[in-house]
Formats: sequence, C-alpha cells, structure tokens
Amino acid sequence: MGLVRLLPPELADKIAAGEVVERPASVVKELAENSLDAGAGLIKVAVEGGGLKAIRVMDDGSGMEPEDALLALKRHATSKIADQADLFRVTTMGFRGEALPAIASVSRLRLTTRPAKAPAAFRVETEGGLIREQEETGAPPGTEILVRDLFYNTPARLKFVKTARTETAWIKEALVRLALAWPGVGFELIEGDRAGLKLDPVTGREERLADVFGRETSQGLIRIEADHPAAKVQGWISPAQESRATGRTIYLYVNGRYIREKTVLSGLLAGYEGRLERGRYPLAALFLEVEPGTVDVNVHPAKLEVRFHHARAIRQAVVGAVSQALRKQERFMWTGTSPSQGPAGLAVAERGGGYGPPDPSPPWSKAGRNRGPAWGGGDPGFGPKPSAGGWRSFKPSHEEPGAWPPPPPEPDQPLFSHLGTLGGLYLVGQVGADLVLIDQHAAHERIIYDRLMDRPLQGQPLLVPEKVVLPPAQAELLAGLLEEAGRLGLEVEPFGPEGRTFVVKSLPALLTGSDPARLVHDLLDELSPDPGRPSLERLALALAGLACRTALKAGRELKPEEVEALVNDLGRLQGPLVCPHGRPIIKRLPRSQIDRWFGRA
Repeated sequence: MGLVRLLPPELADKIAAGEVVERPASVVKELAENSLDAGAGLIKVAVEGGGLKAIRVMDDGSGMEPEDALLALKRHATSKIADQADLFRVTTMGFRGEALPAIASVSRLRLTTRPAKAPAAFRVETEGGLIREQEETGAPPGTEILVRDLFYNTPARLKFVKTARTETAWIKEALVRLALAWPGVGFELIEGDRAGLKLDPVTGREERLADVFGRETSQGLIRIEADHPAAKVQGWISPAQESRATGRTIYLYVNGRYIREKTVLSGLLAGYEGRLERGRYPLAALFLEVEPGTVDVNVHPAKLEVRFHHARAIRQAVVGAVSQALRKQERFMWTGTSPSQGPAGLAVAERGGGYGPPDPSPPWSKAGRNRGPAWGGGDPGFGPKPSAGGWRSFKPSHEEPGAWPPPPPEPDQPLFSHLGTLGGLYLVGQVGADLVLIDQHAAHERIIYDRLMDRPLQGQPLLVPEKVVLPPAQAELLAGLLEEAGRLGLEVEPFGPEGRTFVVKSLPALLTGSDPARLVHDLLDELSPDPGRPSLERLALALAGLACRTALKAGRELKPEEVEALVNDLGRLQGPLVCPHGRPIIKRLPRSQIDRWFGRA
C-alpha cells in the first residue's frame, strides 16, 4: 500500500461532482429541486449547446440572504437537516448540501438571489468552485443560477457526453419527472431561441398527465388508488395492450421524489400477472406516500435510489393496487359498468330462438380428429355444453364481497350479446352501447392454461401405457421435469437402464385422445430452445399451446353453442384477460368513438 494522504479540496470536489453531475440533465434536476424546496411556483430553464455551453435556471422562490448564498457554495452546507434524526426523516427534495458546490466545481457559475423583502439582490460568480466576484445587483425576487462551460476543467467527462440533441432530450425528461410530481408548479424549457417545453400549473396530476402524454393517451390510462398499512398508492397505468417497447415511460415516486427502485418496479410488473408480452412495459405513473422514517433516501448522492424498511410490504401494496385496478378494468370490458360501480356479471344473450343441438362430431372429438393435428381429440378446453334455450350465465367460484369473478347478472339484464364472427378469428359482440371484439384463439388458450394451472390436476390414465424413446438431450430434459409434468396430469416414468426410454401412463384431461408419443416429442420440441429446467408455468404454457392447436385455429367458425361455452368460460377466469403470452383477449370500442368517426359526436 502506498502513502496515505488527504485529498486536496479541489480534487475532492471533482470526485463529488462525478457522483452528482453525470450530465447536463443532472444539473437541471438538482437546481430545479432546490427551487422546489424554496417554494417556487414557476421554474424556467434555458439551455444552449445541450447544456454544455450554458444552463440557466430561474425561479420565483424564497431566495437567499447573501451570507446564505455564500455558504451554499460550500460542501455539506444545507438548511434542510440539522441533526442525525432529520437525516432519516427527510421531507425535502435536497438535503445533502452537495449539489451546488459540485456543479460549481466543474463549471463557471453565477448565482443571483433575492428574498422578496430584500431591497437588492446578491450576485456571486465562481470558476471551478473558487469565488471570483460578489456584489449587490438588481433582480426580481427568487433565484437565478447560470452554469456555463460545464466540464470545462474535466475533459475526460466530456467524452461521455452525447450530442446536443440527446442531452437536451434528457434535460426535458428531467423536468417532466419533476412536473408529474409537482402539478401546481409551472415548468418551462427554452432551447436556444425556441420553446422546448411549457407546462403551466394545474390543479392535479391527472391534468399534468394529459399535458405530458397527450389527452387521448391519458384518457386511456387506468386509475389506481389503494391504502395499505405500508404505503398509500396512487397513480395511473396503461392497459396491457397499450404497452411500450422500453421502460422509459414508467415513472415511480416516493413522497414526491422520482426514484429508480427495484422493489416498486417489480411490484408494478408483477401486478400485471402475465398480461404483458415478454419485453414489453406499461406506461405508468405511480405515487407512493410512506412515513418518512420508513424510507432511506440517503443511499446515493444523486438521490435516485431509496431503501425501504419494509420492502416486502411495499411490494405487496403495489402488486395489490395494480392487480385490483386491472381486474376492475377487465370487468368493465365485459359489463359496461364503470370500474367504480362494484361487481357485475357476464351472460351471453340468446339470439334467433335457440342454439339447436350440438354438432355430433366437433373437430376435437375422435370422430373429427382428422381435422386436427395428430395429438388432437378430447375436451376442447371450454364448456360444459349448454342446455337448449334461455339465458346462460356462469356460476361464481366464490362468494366473497367484491370477489372475482363477479356474480351472475339478473336474467333480464343481457350484457354480452353475440353479433357474429369476423374472419373466423374474432367474436363480435355488444356490451351496453359499445362494440366488443374477442380473439377466440387467445381466449381458448387462456382457458386451457388456467385449467392446467388449477392444481392439483388429475390426469386421464391410458389403457395401455406407451413407450417413448428419446435422443440423449431430450431424454435429459424430460427427466428433469417429470415431477412438474405429473402435477399437470402428464404422468411419465423412466423405463430401462439406458435412461433414454420413458413410459407415458396418463395425459392431461384436456389432451385426452392425443397420441402420447407425439405429444411428448412436441412438448420437448417446444421446451428445447431454452433447455434450462422449465418452471411449472412454462411447462403449462407449452401444454396449453399444444392443446390450443387442437381446436380453435384461425379461420374456424364457431357454432352458437361453442361461442356460448367459450364466453361463459371467460367469465369464470381467475387470471387476466390476456393469453398466456400476454396478447389481449378483448378489445372494447366505445360507442362515443364510433360516433366521432361518423361525425355524430
């Protein structure tokens, strides 16, 4: 180990600046947060050269006295905490006393400030953190900070800065993150000689969402509001079918502070319960309110990371709030009732005087097996078959207040009326005054998957067990999932000493009638691209895919009794209204939208 020495103050300041000032957007974030703490009602930001040439942040906040302004340029000088207890109950945006001196150490900075009652403003200029000039001057109440030539004395940092357009985009994003949490404050951004962003003060976050994302997008979001012992959760999330390719449209806040935190993020995604396709993310703005003493915001100088004292409870609060909101929205898709109107049911209205007798040999029966793949035959995965005439409605699986699925409707209240089929793919129906489309294949796959996952599942024993001989790689894969397969009704046992032969003793009831050997081969083909040990859910998904190919293929026109069975089984679903791969099952087109198309609004 070499000689231990104390770092010079200017070098220590540059090291601190490297943690706080990552890019020009970091400067805007830190200075704007100080403005919020000062009670600003309007924050104006002007940038040149992507913020590298100049950043000017102006506010109408409380301002500072000259002695406080000079002290604020020194490290660890803050008015927001006084002792150790305050550090663990932080209620302000800033508190570390590092941002302003860190920015000053890597730029040429000018600070002008004036309290409302002061006769004049005070101005101080620094270069590389060293004070060069100070004087009284004229200026309106509030504070203005001009940062010029950012990173001029740290050229290595300039190598990591992107183009002016990219850096300006990050500055705009930094202001949007603050604006969503502070709707009562106005934010303006000027890029060179043109306006880049203008968000006037509004009365609530819902209005601010409309200003940021557009009114049409914001109107399609789902409101979340839930009280949990660990946190109060409020916000808005997008339906699963309105997902995005990246997570950049996820905005998470704790006590008004934008954060990047895995507990809340994982709770948000888990709340979608498989509704999202792989690699897709929701648009979300979640605001958590927690006791300040139960969250540590002093994790990193950038103040983007936090630690919760009760992380598991926080995650459960978010999962429950998101899941409940999505289920209410899906209930609305069926019933036409507002998500706030409590439980409602689902029934298929009979049209045209009865459905008639069922087809004696539908394509999933043994008689119709030649119309499907070799593993076809057996139960299609939905039903039971309807009785003739009258109303058909599902029976709730449990009777708790507010439970899902909801109780059935009264017989004189038709909800989903089947109007026809589009292209052998979509059931067309009416709910209230709105048009509803159901992807029959996605619906069938979800029904099969849910039934497979409804453990414990009894398999259908084969009269004559069938031997299957596999290549070594597939034999090893199958040997690793025998227990999980058995829990889904597919009972397979090793046979013989060489480890490549297995005996199929039972099949899942939904796949009764399949060729056992063909089924095992096809199942392993589904799982082989990712040869790690499959989870029970992944195995069920593969089996559901095989079963689904047996019945509802694209172009199949369903008979009325099949439509009824499918729709009523959808009403029984415990899981989300998306297929196991995350594709939506139902789309609802409001009558108001149709009226606008035809000029009847």
